[in-house]
Amino acid sequence: MKQYAITIANFLLCFVVLISLALPQYQDLQSSKLELAQKRADLKSQEDYRQNLKSLDGELKKYEAALEKVNSSLPLDPSLPALLGFFQKTASQENLVLRHIELGLKTLVTENPSIKKKAIFLEIAGTYPSFRQFLASLEKSSRLIQTESLSFSLPEKGDVFLFSLTSAVNFLEE
Repeated sequence: MKQYAITIANFLLCFVVLISLALPQYQDLQSSKLELAQKRADLKSQEDYRQNLKSLDGELKKYEAALEKVNSSLPLDPSLPALLGFFQKTASQENLVLRHIELGLKTLVTENPSIKKKAIFLEIAGTYPSFRQFLASLEKSSRLIQTESLSFSLPEKGDVFLFSLTSAVNFLEE
């Protein structure tokens, strides 16, 4: 009977030793399985994100022309030579004479994103219908040009008016 008690005690001692050695290994295994599952979930999430980006890129390509219009209406810089050339070309196409042009100061329109406004003062000579067409051309342009003030003087004789126009051009500043 004593030998059975020793055998059972040895068996229990071996069981406790095995449990104490195996339990940390088992916990490490469970921890590794949990970490692996988390990594797989992260990887799946990243793959889903990339797929979503690809589909959004494809969707944006459908609207590329419209996005170009938005980019041209609010460029990163005012590109003053091109803008002044646009005013000169538009005025001459409408049979107007651009007599004087002057640039104003930059002012802040919004802070986020940083949209700035540049004032442009124009003095134009020509007929009223031509000037009306000039204003319509400015409104139809892809640039964001706003007419802020307008004054004109009556001609002494004939139908040539002198128009003073203050416009503002918006642009993004980096």
